[in-house]
Amino acid sequence: MAAINEGKVFRFFTKPCPIPVLIEGIDLAIGSRKAMEEAEKANAKALSRNNAMLRQLVVDLTERRASTILRQRSDQFKQPTSPSFQAG
Repeated sequence: MAAINEGKVFRFFTKPCPIPVLIEGIDLAIGSRKAMEEAEKANAKALSRNNAMLRQLVVDLTERRASTILRQRSDQFKQPTSPSFQAG
């Protein structure tokens, strides 16, 4: 009863269950399980691809940010500063 309440039952059969009905139910359950496994594999591959793309994006953004910071600091050193005293 707990399995039914938790949704882990593919199909409910009454007794006596004709053999052809039982075989059909088992075949459908096996097909459903195979389809779920294929979907899980496809999802795992997609997740792996997405994670790789996100990791690369983080690397690219980090490098771009570091490059921007270095460029800004480099520009600061190139700008003339006002002299603290004037030769007279």
